[in-house]
Amino acid sequence: VCSSDLSRLPPDAVGMTMRTVREGADLGLERCVARHGIRSLFPPAVLDEARASAGEAISPGRRDLRDLPTVTIDAPVTTDIDDALSVLPAGPDGALRVLVSIADVDAFVPEGSPLDEEARLRGTSVYLAGRVIPMLPESLSGNAASLREGAERPALTVELRIDPGAPHELFRRLAAGRLAAQVLLGHAALAVLAGAAEHVGERRLLRRSQHPLW
Repeated sequence: VCSSDLSRLPPDAVGMTMRTVREGADLGLERCVARHGIRSLFPPAVLDEARASAGEAISPGRRDLRDLPTVTIDAPVTTDIDDALSVLPAGPDGALRVLVSIADVDAFVPEGSPLDEEARLRGTSVYLAGRVIPMLPESLSGNAASLREGAERPALTVELRIDPGAPHELFRRLAAGRLAAQVLLGHAALAVLAGAAEHVGERRLLRRSQHPLW
């Protein structure tokens, strides 16, 4: 980030623009981004590929989990909602079925593509005070690869069967599925359970999904 006070420079000074800061930007955050070499802009080729990938249909052959009562469990400030949980009532043997899902980002990012290479360079999304610098462009991180309420999304789901008679033994099955979260709730909303849910639909869904845990 360069100083805007150019009056102290000699008239024959030569410079090069290293970073352009938009008007009104938080200069403290901009200095932090520059100091740590955080990649805040996406190359045009990556943006184009992300938009094209976001528009593709979900591939066939996935396990259909859209009818399961599902809630997301990301923090309220999270912009890329990628974690979800379902709990099915206990069967006659008393065993619970818990399904833990994560958005299947791999479905949108071909290995070795410009999008993949950019994601590898970034490694993770960066959360700063009042600002998020995503690992993937917004068309994916905040939309197509985000478990939005009522939207069909590809997901990787692990199904756990918890036997009350032998709690140390788990049946595990991993599947590529298609998921549709019914309600988006953060940790705080889940903690208070159904009694403090804001909407009737949320209370009903929480009772259906969490009753086996009580």
